[in-house]
Amino acid sequence: MATPPFLEHLGLTEAVSDEREIKRAYARMLKQIDQEADPAGFQKLREAYETSIGWFGWRAHQQAMQAQEEAQQQPAGDVAEQVTAATEPHDATASQTPVEATHAGDPRGRHIDEVLPVPVPEAAPSPTAPEPEIPRPQAHATALFDEHFSEPCREDDTAARLAACLDDDRLIDLEARAIFEYRVAHALAEGYTEGKHFLWKAAQTTFGWDEDHTRLRQFGRAGQVLENALNEQDFFERQDELRITYQARIMERLRSDQMPHETEFSNLIPPLEWMLATYPNLMWISTKAENVHKWREHHQKLPFHLQAAQASGQDESRTPPAPASQAQESSSKGSYWVFMLCFMGLMTMLRFMGGSSPSDHSYRMDPDTLQTQMDEIKRKTQVAAPPPSPSTLTASDLAQANGLSAGPRDRARCREGAELAQRLKVGIVRPDPLDRNFDAFIVECVKRKLWPTTGDPASVAALDNAPVPSGRIQVITPGGVLPPSSAQDFPATPSLGSDIPGVTLPEDTSGPLLGNKKPTFQGL
Repeated sequence: MATPPFLEHLGLTEAVSDEREIKRAYARMLKQIDQEADPAGFQKLREAYETSIGWFGWRAHQQAMQAQEEAQQQPAGDVAEQVTAATEPHDATASQTPVEATHAGDPRGRHIDEVLPVPVPEAAPSPTAPEPEIPRPQAHATALFDEHFSEPCREDDTAARLAACLDDDRLIDLEARAIFEYRVAHALAEGYTEGKHFLWKAAQTTFGWDEDHTRLRQFGRAGQVLENALNEQDFFERQDELRITYQARIMERLRSDQMPHETEFSNLIPPLEWMLATYPNLMWISTKAENVHKWREHHQKLPFHLQAAQASGQDESRTPPAPASQAQESSSKGSYWVFMLCFMGLMTMLRFMGGSSPSDHSYRMDPDTLQTQMDEIKRKTQVAAPPPSPSTLTASDLAQANGLSAGPRDRARCREGAELAQRLKVGIVRPDPLDRNFDAFIVECVKRKLWPTTGDPASVAALDNAPVPSGRIQVITPGGVLPPSSAQDFPATPSLGSDIPGVTLPEDTSGPLLGNKKPTFQGL
């Protein structure tokens, strides 16, 4: 019988008696192939190996079934009777059959007895149980993954779980180890679940993905997703510290089920959309996709509702009025241009009414009359500034604000100040119901990372009113804060203590997010 082609490809014959011989032949042939230079040869070798493993298992199963059927063909009771009859002593005459007794005195009978002796039956082999099927490497890898990662990963034990799996005897086989790595990659590519960002970070260093991204290409679609995520992560980590910190904070909030406050969406959605366009794969495996949809839906509902209210003139109290300073500035600019246009038109009309060319000075208006007309035009075109919103400040609120401004800056007092600012609508109501001392209190809380919310109107207004130190320019983009463009007059990157509206730094600067005061990608 000819040897199957898949065995010939591995240099084996049908006489192979152990599955380990097939694996050794595959490992020997694999060393002779460059997988990147000859992908077709590698694929052919892999198919021959998998087919040989399946054929060997099928043959072992068929042999076990055949042995069991042969053992069941002869009943055990008949075999025992024949063995007993052959071994017990008996009388020669009594034990003779009727044919033997008939020929007892006939020499021809003795000749027949000599030629045809009575056969003694042999003991039948005891039925043997079928050999247990050898577990496949895939079963080992899957069982090991389910044992160690059925519970959500934690930051302090994920790397230890992976190390314990790789040290397990069930992963001694190279194929089982490769299947286990694929199982981890496939679980990550399925999308974020609780604690999976810790598995993503630990798997990079355990399997060497961070050093060789192309290693993931052997895992098909799942490997492609993870390779793209690693490339996006490299771009993420090359940003300045403030952008890394701010974007990492957004990722952390997307992993939580707590929705941001309505006043925070205007500061969170633009950088979120930028991150989704820049890191689509990284956001897929590091954040909850359902939370992204919830944020978008809530943000889309909020602005459309407010725009409808402004257009119909209903419920205008919910729309924050423009600051008085901005209203006065815009009205003064509009009045100035209206006045200048009217003045220039009046002068042109007067020149032509005099019937002279522009260079003819035969007609001159009385200065007093001209000034009177100019004052009248200015009075008619003057736009009055909108009246300031009434303040709801009470004596107890003022006393509470003064006490907070004069006291120390700790977490409890900063949280109390945030509640007071939200109740009084600080940053929304104009004029500001509280003084600059309370703004300084808010700025100190933001600098110390004790202000409980991010991008609320009170903190934004306080940071806007705070004086900006000379020699430092800040540029706010949807992706975060960019460093100054001129390295000669300004530092290359702003410090972590910069007054940046809408940015809240992590509370613990030595934790996994910053790592010795320098943000990294730890914990994303």
